[in-house]
Amino acid sequence: MVSIIVPAYNAEKYLTECVESIFSQSVSDWELLLVDDGSVDSTPALCDSFVARDHRVRTIHRQNGGLSEARNTGMRHAIGEYVCFLDADDVMHSLFLESTLKAIVSTGAEIAGVSFALFSDSKPYKPQKEIPQPVVMTGRQAILHALYQTKAPGTKKKLASSAWGKLYKTEIWKGLEFRSGIWYEDLDVFYKVWERASKIAFIPADLIGYRQHPDSFLHTFTLRRADVLDVTDRLETYYTTQATDPHLIAAARTRRFAAHCNIMLIMLLNRRKACNKKEAEEIMERCSKVIKALRHEILTNKRARFKDRAGGLLARFMPNQRQKVTNSP
Repeated sequence: MVSIIVPAYNAEKYLTECVESIFSQSVSDWELLLVDDGSVDSTPALCDSFVARDHRVRTIHRQNGGLSEARNTGMRHAIGEYVCFLDADDVMHSLFLESTLKAIVSTGAEIAGVSFALFSDSKPYKPQKEIPQPVVMTGRQAILHALYQTKAPGTKKKLASSAWGKLYKTEIWKGLEFRSGIWYEDLDVFYKVWERASKIAFIPADLIGYRQHPDSFLHTFTLRRADVLDVTDRLETYYTTQATDPHLIAAARTRRFAAHCNIMLIMLLNRRKACNKKEAEEIMERCSKVIKALRHEILTNKRARFKDRAGGLLARFMPNQRQKVTNSP
């Protein structure tokens, strides 16, 4: 059995489409755990209606605690041999479970992942018809590709570090949870899960629809996005203190560099929107220090993406003085 965990917070607009995509799966041996995370709209009633409709659906109503705690709650209630996550505004291809289950069984992998397609209200998700054979990597190889944000071997698709879009043997999560109260919670834990896998199978097919809308993560500016700085700081520390593999250390530093460059750019483009100017200025100063410290290493790392190496080159011309957020662009 597969346990499908769907956290739902004020998800009334999209939850039905999400759940319908689960009902449409070509395999039937699954349970759906809808974790209502203290919603104040019609989400709780919607969740209960799905329970009444299908015995495989269970709803867990809890006080609002955020995405990480909702997922952790779902994990504590899951009874399946396999587990996967789906966000309440996203959808599954009807062959997602069948394809990932086959990939795990045929390759002996502990994790099977897929790629995803962006969609929106104006641009519907279009399921592809042909499902290619999986590419098999070791956990270490997969972590390297995810950290460098490069395409999987022999494919034109990336294996993202997101928790969703994967089918896991449940036992591989034993003792691990999502960190509570942060953004980028997937990036914060994925490598600890993946390193436990002897094999990871990747199906280069867009079997998850990742919805884009004005309130989605990618379209929201907030200083909370700077959480990724702490996440990637921990990532580098993890590999420099617990691993002796220089390739993983270099990959972790490259991912940290990329995160700091990205946040610096976001801050420069949105600094007028920042409510706390002092905090925004401190974030930019923090980014600047890390970028300068790592720029030479990234510039000379041939495995780093072109955009990251270009960032390393541009960083050589960064001014030494602090850029005041209060200044006009």
